[in-house]
Amino acid sequence: MGEQRPLAPGEAWRAGAACFLASFALLARHHVHLPKERLGMRLRFADGTSGRVYRETRLGSGSAKDPCTLVVTFRLRLVRGPAHSLVCAESLLNTPLFVGFPGFTSKLWLAHDERDRYRGVIGAAAAPPSMRS
Repeated sequence: MGEQRPLAPGEAWRAGAACFLASFALLARHHVHLPKERLGMRLRFADGTSGRVYRETRLGSGSAKDPCTLVVTFRLRLVRGPAHSLVCAESLLNTPLFVGFPGFTSKLWLAHDERDRYRGVIGAAAAPPSMRS
């Protein structure tokens, strides 16, 4: 499979706006779920760190016929101590920024690890062959 080119700025803004609108439709129809079965579960990574799942966001069953996974890692450099709990609470407001993208199925939200890095483990349906470059 070839590498996908970045979207042109106008195309990216349109896709983001479409995602945002689709997200609110999904939320209004109660298709977005926050199951509790995986809360507290620890995921361990190859670098020896681990993160605790503090939220799961799922559309329907959260499964896909042709699944793929994306792991996102980031650090909030100014967040220390009790501020970590504020990040976890505020992050729920970010849901409309991703849940409406085509193919989204689920996301595990992980609290900061031993190196103060947050992670998101996102499940999606792989793009159909006609959309791959």
